[in-house]
Amino acid sequence: MARPLEGVRVIELAAHIAGPACGRLLSDLGAEVIKIESAKGDPWRVTGRDYCPNRYDIDLENPSFDICNTGKKSIELDLKSDFGREAAQKLLESADVFVTNFRPAALKRLGLHYEQVCPKYPGLIYGMSLGFGEKGPEAEKKAMDVTAFWARTGFLRDMNPIEIDEPFFPPWCVGDTAVGTQMALSIVAAYVNKLKTGKGDVVKAGLMQESVYLFGHMITICQPPYGKQFPQSIYDHALDYHFKCSDDIFVMVSLVGGNEAILQLFRMLGLSEWCEDDRYNTYKARKERIREIYDKVREKFREKTSTEWNRLAAEFDVALTIMPHYRDMANDEQAWANGYLEKVEYPNGNVDVVPASVFDMGCMEKKKTEQAHAIGADTDEVLASIGMKRP
Repeated sequence: MARPLEGVRVIELAAHIAGPACGRLLSDLGAEVIKIESAKGDPWRVTGRDYCPNRYDIDLENPSFDICNTGKKSIELDLKSDFGREAAQKLLESADVFVTNFRPAALKRLGLHYEQVCPKYPGLIYGMSLGFGEKGPEAEKKAMDVTAFWARTGFLRDMNPIEIDEPFFPPWCVGDTAVGTQMALSIVAAYVNKLKTGKGDVVKAGLMQESVYLFGHMITICQPPYGKQFPQSIYDHALDYHFKCSDDIFVMVSLVGGNEAILQLFRMLGLSEWCEDDRYNTYKARKERIREIYDKVREKFREKTSTEWNRLAAEFDVALTIMPHYRDMANDEQAWANGYLEKVEYPNGNVDVVPASVFDMGCMEKKKTEQAHAIGADTDEVLASIGMKRP
């Protein structure tokens, strides 16, 4: 069964996560993705030494790299050499898409900025992952997921409870992956447009841009005339919070749905009398007694296990989920039932659990995660496709 992007050639000059995440998604959809690396390789190849030192082997088992680089060909090029520059230009001439997350100044030095490339190859779709954006005083500032996505637009500072005057510690790679996903979507849209017009395009996605978009609800409601205040106290929430159960496992409750959703929570907790009590059955009344209510709700959650509350939540149609640790997800029945996880067997005999491809489409089977190719493993094959040989 043919994949939607079969026959599309993508050249990737990218490191770490954002650019490679985009390339992986395009590969999952069937594109031929050729990753250009220096002799040292993408720096993310060695992150396994820190993330999984007990199981890391750059040649035999490197899942932290494979997640964003499975399904690609690797070509080793020195882009500072005449041969490397010539090969890069010929690759772009043969390509439909170019993906990069190098900073604009570095791309200009290499002759690979879109202003230098696109006039020569008008059918090329040029995908550029940025940090703080291409303009403004921070355009050339070094940007990483933690700084440009998590920290730059308010999330880390404002999402902690006001009772704890410390910013959150952010998870790794989330913003980068979101940027890669946005860029892949933009590239596919640009490719559809190319099929209609014959013209290429320049598409951009950035960490700060994605952060502004994803956290846009909070950014908007903090402005006049709304004036929402952050950070907030746990008592500022309408019981949308986490609660510890008798087995010391937390559950998370969401009560979006108005007053009736909160009353249904009361019924689930055995507090049905509050539904008829004017001190508890309206938003205004609860706001005046919120500390009392929170304390009682916490007390009630401690009466049963997380599993019992999860069952009752389904019965009462309350939005509740048990809060696992990352380490628990490898055995998550729901994730396995829906194909969200898969196992990868490595040449050393080890088997790792990794996230599966996000694409769930009737026109194709999910592409399996495979070990990423070694640095330069496909150099000769790719160079031959553009009529070149290594010097």
